[in-house]
Amino acid sequence: MKYQEKIKEHLSKYKKKKFPTLKNGHWRGKEYGHILPSICGKLNLLETYRNEFLKDDLSNIKFHQGFHHLNSSQAMCINFFFPLIMDKKLEIILQTLRFNNEKVKSVEFEKESDIDNKIGQRATNFDFYIETVSGKKLYFEIKYTENEFGKAKSDNEHKKKYEQIYENAAEKTLKQAYNTCEKFLENYQIMRNLIHVDSDSYVIFVIPKDNERVYKQAVKAEDSVIEKYKNNVRILLWNDLYNIIEKQNFTGKLETHFEEFKKKYELQI
Repeated sequence: MKYQEKIKEHLSKYKKKKFPTLKNGHWRGKEYGHILPSICGKLNLLETYRNEFLKDDLSNIKFHQGFHHLNSSQAMCINFFFPLIMDKKLEIILQTLRFNNEKVKSVEFEKESDIDNKIGQRATNFDFYIETVSGKKLYFEIKYTENEFGKAKSDNEHKKKYEQIYENAAEKTLKQAYNTCEKFLENYQIMRNLIHVDSDSYVIFVIPKDNERVYKQAVKAEDSVIEKYKNNVRILLWNDLYNIIEKQNFTGKLETHFEEFKKKYELQI
């Protein structure tokens, strides 16, 4: 059984146990056991911090079309990072990334790019963002059961967008082999992420190692930037992140929350 199928099977069982009275949700006309009814998408936020998140300014974001899917990476991202924000434990992530002397200044879910938010184009959005007191900018791209990082058609519209918006940034950031229009569009989502790297900006991919295709693409991405910025592209594995959380020996509400997080996403941590 493929990784994605295993996760969906697990989440179908989780839904039956957690929400026994809820019907299955639909996607593109078909019913699935791992999907909540679309009007119940907020239930994808774990109960421990759900109300706090929905009342917080950080919830003023555009939720993805598939947010009611239990395998939503957007929901997973919020479920993981928001409790750490609320309990002022987010520096744990900075320490994991070897920013030991850094402090969090600001955070944001669905951080909009300031590179391609021009001339009416749809901007790149990062799942999570941390800016430190010293000015370091950390852009997080979160993956869970996605089959791959997105590609783009090699049509006139995308070629024009590359020339107008991405080409200059690509030349500054990417190795020569990757800063062509053809290569950029072949690896569209990853490349749109990587062009945000600079001396004080980092792109962090948070992925499951068992999602082999996504993992291989992220590893390849590390080698796509020029040598100067190679250390500014990082990979965090979900199982490693959760192991770090467990070692904190949290108590009370935070402990309860991450126990539930483990139950929900346990097949990949």
